[in-house]
Amino acid sequence: VDSNGTNEEAWSPWKETLILQLYRSTKSFLKKGYEAYDAAFRAKLE
Repeated sequence: VDSNGTNEEAWSPWKETLILQLYRSTKSFLKKGYEAYDAAFRAKLE
């Protein structure tokens, strides 16, 4: 994702957090599988 390429002012700490969360979630999903990811996600909601 190159959000800086479209508009330098479009990047913000909030967007950085979203991208980092997406990266970590995807990495966890690919490494551990759906069941482990889903269980961890549901535990965070409780």
